[in-house]
Amino acid sequence: MNALRLGIVGPGLIWENAHRPVLDRMKDRVSLVAFSARSEASRQKVARDYPDAAFFTDYHELVRQPDVDAVVVLTPIALNAPVALAALQAGKHVMLEKPMARTLEEARALVEAASAGDRQLLVLEQVGYRPSADALRALLASDELGELVMYDRVQHAMYDGGRHSVRGYGATEWRIHPDFPLGTLFDGGHHSIAQLSRLFGVPHAVTASGVRLRPEYGDFDQVLMLFEYASGLRGVFSHSDYLGGGRNYFYVRGREGVASIERRRAVLADREGREVRAVDLDDTDTYVRMWDELVDCAQQGREPSYTKEDALGDLMTLLAVARSVEEGARVEVGF
Repeated sequence: MNALRLGIVGPGLIWENAHRPVLDRMKDRVSLVAFSARSEASRQKVARDYPDAAFFTDYHELVRQPDVDAVVVLTPIALNAPVALAALQAGKHVMLEKPMARTLEEARALVEAASAGDRQLLVLEQVGYRPSADALRALLASDELGELVMYDRVQHAMYDGGRHSVRGYGATEWRIHPDFPLGTLFDGGHHSIAQLSRLFGVPHAVTASGVRLRPEYGDFDQVLMLFEYASGLRGVFSHSDYLGGGRNYFYVRGREGVASIERRRAVLADREGREVRAVDLDDTDTYVRMWDELVDCAQQGREPSYTKEDALGDLMTLLAVARSVEEGARVEVGF
């Protein structure tokens, strides 16, 4: 099968840090034929690194190129949906960074355009390609844990702003002054929301509150959420890309025991706290797995492990969190 010809819109930090290292090693499967960016520095870098690729300052020109099979959208969040929609309407498959849009209206327009044009809309959420998800779901469904009652999770780090900016992400203008809700939870926090939905499904409702600690940066520095599920399960989740301090945890509590989900393993204990068994979690090369599958999906017309409907559900959850924080009230997801 011929290599999938890709056009890259927005070859910035996420391109350099996450996607380029993988795609540069997939020369037998993909061909990087075009790039689009606004800056002269980007043009010069593309000319140096990919001398045979076309370069456009206007993404509308890139999506019209007949030698582009699929468009990879790596833009600031506000541009995700407009660029992806233009590509779909031009008859291209789309690989789109998360979150897929800022609003439900934007997201639904993308889903409708993909379906109407029989094109693939593939959201780049690497959590959806972690092999550990199956092992975790099996553990959570075990008789040893019993009926799930609640989970509690704290995910705090220092990923944004000043000297704690990870690989430059926190220093980008659109993260410092976001034009999307919630701030860093809506961006990097999407990974945690995606993991929760893959383990427990999309919640039925949420009650949330947020704290602003830095008026000069972003939106909320910490968000506390209580999720309710149709099964009766409840979950408490605290997210912050500012508080740091480590000591993160993720416990799932059933009638018969508790599971502690750690970075590389999950430990199941009985009601007395005695360890019953442990499961290794191997999530190495997740980006490689993701891109291998996405290329297959574009070429074969099959659905990915993380579907556009999954991405829509995660966006609905985040928007419900944002509305709950704003209104100080319980909000149903998919309102």
